Amino acid sequence: MHTTLVETQLAEDQLIEAAKQGDRDAFGELVLMHYQGTINVVYRMTGEMPLAEDVAQETFIRAWTKLHTYRPIGSFRSWVYRIANNAALDILRRQAERENDEGLTTLVNQLQEQIDTGLLTGQRDEPKTQTGRPRSRSNAGGTRTYNPETGEFE
Repeated sequence: MHTTLVETQLAEDQLIEAAKQGDRDAFGELVLMHYQGTINVVYRMTGEMPLAEDVAQETFIRAWTKLHTYRPIGSFRSWVYRIANNAALDILRRQAERENDEGLTTLVNQLQEQIDTGLLTGQRDEPKTQTGRPRSRSNAGGTRTYNPETGEFE
């Protein structure tokens, strides 16, 4: 049986709502869904796999404690990746301060700027309909392209 994108999104939404109600198993499923992608995002930032794994763990601890703040305006994945980016920057900042490393401080500042502009992860929140669902990207004629000026897919 083939699971559609809509079915997958609905399942994720149900897991998020259950996790918000304290269901640790539901949150565990969300972790499984996003763990490898989170590691990949941090690894691209740092180039260090052990650090990426540590940051991924910290990310999901933070996500669990702040889950009540998540709003489905943007994708859950983007929310988690933003937490991961911030956790990585926090660790790198502490390391730069501890080692009094100006080069690392400069790198952290550059990474922060890239994150703020959406360049580092290549992730920007996908536009949503008023119900919070991602807007459709395809039609009978094929793939549609998102126009950031109009906020619509064309």
